[in-house]
Amino acid sequence: MLLTISTACNSDIFVEPLPKDIETDITLSPGGDSYSFKIKKKGLSGLSFGNEIDSYTSTIYYDKDGEILYGSYSIDDVTKIVYAAPRFSIEFRVSGDKVEASALDNTYDSEISVWSTLLYGEQSLSITFHLTPGKPMEIEHLGYDIVRPVAGFKTLKMMSSKVNNNTDSVKRIGIYPYNYAKSKILLQPEELWQNGIRGTVPVQIYSNGEWIESESSNVEVTIGDVIEFHSENVNPDEVAYIDVPAHSTVTSILYVRYATLDVRYLATFMQPNSQFTYPASGKCQLFQPIDYDIEISCEN
Repeated sequence: MLLTISTACNSDIFVEPLPKDIETDITLSPGGDSYSFKIKKKGLSGLSFGNEIDSYTSTIYYDKDGEILYGSYSIDDVTKIVYAAPRFSIEFRVSGDKVEASALDNTYDSEISVWSTLLYGEQSLSITFHLTPGKPMEIEHLGYDIVRPVAGFKTLKMMSSKVNNNTDSVKRIGIYPYNYAKSKILLQPEELWQNGIRGTVPVQIYSNGEWIESESSNVEVTIGDVIEFHSENVNPDEVAYIDVPAHSTVTSILYVRYATLDVRYLATFMQPNSQFTYPASGKCQLFQPIDYDIEISCEN
């Protein structure tokens, strides 16, 4: 979204030329990197901001006392402007005709471009700021709406194997059911800007017939991606043994029963430098292995 402010028009806006000594292509690194330049306030009729990647934006104007400006105001009343989205922010400090642009945050993995356009009647001057990748977005809090969960079960065929025993004695083999069958979590965001955010979140576990919260159960996730892990109450080293009789072939098929949970998550994300926070939500899908069955057939 493009946000603008308007100031009083001047009768000489078509007379004075726009400044030509302003650098219009700037690269800034988040966390304090800044660039200073001068603008021509005379004839300035408006100001707008835009970016190439994010539509969830806000533009906030502050006066000399640090208070947010509302309603109609002149450009002379503005001493600070913050243009921000959930994943980036840039600040402009205004003192007379001097402007200092500072990159606060870019939590994306790649460089993004932000531009400011100064309007002088039918003329305009655009300055593009390239924000290099900075510190990643932080997950300040993430919890689950356990009032309306959707729970169920699902059985999946995990693997099959065939073992030949050409000896005169019984041959024993071991299968690790829960090493193959891991728990899975998918945090599916309602807002696209959440995709790719990484962090540690609490995860519910299935125990004694119900899904419960566990203070010690945490998982490293990337929002939007399926993450596999071992639930704290599932032993990946558990072994199931199969005996293969002498001079025979045994085929085994492993079936694993999963408990499933669909629940809404509620989260607060924070930009690391500006510490701007953004609430967001989405759907959490959980799969946890709870039981298994091995189907065995033997051929002599």
